[in-house]
Amino acid sequence: MKAHDDPQIIVLAAGSSRRMGNINKLLLPINGQPLIRRTVETCLTCSTRIVIVLGHQADAVRKVLDGLNARFVVNPRYNSGQKTSVRCGLDHTARDGTAIMICLADLPHMQPGDLAQLVQCFNDQAGEKIMQPWFDGQPGNPVLFPAALTLPKQDTGPGPFCRTFIKDNPDLVFRLQVDHPRFTTDLDTPEDYQTLIQSTENLSNTNSYESSIA
Repeated sequence: MKAHDDPQIIVLAAGSSRRMGNINKLLLPINGQPLIRRTVETCLTCSTRIVIVLGHQADAVRKVLDGLNARFVVNPRYNSGQKTSVRCGLDHTARDGTAIMICLADLPHMQPGDLAQLVQCFNDQAGEKIMQPWFDGQPGNPVLFPAALTLPKQDTGPGPFCRTFIKDNPDLVFRLQVDHPRFTTDLDTPEDYQTLIQSTENLSNTNSYESSIA
């Protein structure tokens, strides 16, 4: 089953950002835009069917996503772990044979072309494999799942959308090897954010200089 270039996407935006202290990392500005909005807008270049799972500071996160074509659901059990948010998202997706992509909300470097590559590779494999990006020996996100694995599952045990299942069933997984860290770079700590800001400022300064001498 192909993704038809329009997979359903579940964006996991319910976490409490504990390693950030009192800061909700999803609201942090990246080039003047909240991180979560940047992620969702990137996802919208790949799909018209997006479910955003909210939890921690749900109202504040929803507010910065105002005007975007996405469906919002709230996971009342978000403090019980990411697996409950995946389950919550699956409960609000259509069972129409379409592939489902599970996307973390804190992928600041992810670009539209990255998602297009993921979907294209999934289709090239006839939509029969879990498509997981890898860079430099590390698994990345988002992950694209075949429709055959998107049937309702109980949220106990190693379901097909958890890391354990993917690790224990390598025959069901296609590792998309990429030459960049955009699928593997997330944002967890204040230090991560400072590094990101410095890198984007350096890139902006470089682009401005190149424009001035062009």
